[in-house]
Amino acid sequence: MDCKTARMLLEFHRPAELDEQETDALGSHLHDCRPCAQTARREREADEHLGRAMKDVPVPADLSARIVKRLAGQDRNWFRRHARALAAGAAVLLVAGLGMGYWLRPRPAVDVTELADNVVLPESSVDQVEDWFFTTYKVKTSLPRFMKYNHFVTASRAEFLSTGKLVPRLLFVRKQDKQDFAEVWVLRADQFNLKASLSKPTTQAGSGRTTILLMPDRDGRDDVAYLVIYSGGSLDWLLIPEALPF
Repeated sequence: MDCKTARMLLEFHRPAELDEQETDALGSHLHDCRPCAQTARREREADEHLGRAMKDVPVPADLSARIVKRLAGQDRNWFRRHARALAAGAAVLLVAGLGMGYWLRPRPAVDVTELADNVVLPESSVDQVEDWFFTTYKVKTSLPRFMKYNHFVTASRAEFLSTGKLVPRLLFVRKQDKQDFAEVWVLRADQFNLKASLSKPTTQAGSGRTTILLMPDRDGRDDVAYLVIYSGGSLDWLLIPEALPF
């Protein structure tokens, strides 16, 4: 799911107008995309603020006196039993009026054609994905060219591990069994100290089902590196043989 789709669906996320599949897809995107998550949080805080404001609508102190005056001559015992309910009812009507104005505001329609035009296709080549990043995010991106893009599934731009840095993120899935995956984060030297990171004694960690590997660019560029989070014990299925690091 891209950002444009997510922000459109946020309009329908209140009050729970999305089905389960749409809700799960939106939740996954918000988990990976900091700008959309911030937008969702701001809208949620606005909703909560409005809800509190509705609940805190003050009832005029002299409301009961005005009702008494209007009902002068009527059964005072009846009034004593119901004046409090009338005051609460007046407040409820005021809150309902405010709420109706909020929920009846115009909402955008979903244009599936526009959404389809902004989705990066799984069969895209590395050049096409780079072009997609530039068209979508206005950011020039250098993607790893030593990986097999026939396993490519999707791409996005997301916050890297709670650092506050937005970086390109690629997802590859082994097509033969659809079990092994590789999540590739593209790290630039103007965002991270790549030289210090790559010079550490250990650039690979993890065992068992998931491994994390920090890889330099295989074309000799020192301004970009790739952090790969992958399943299985090997990346042979993803890396072009000439570029295998081990």
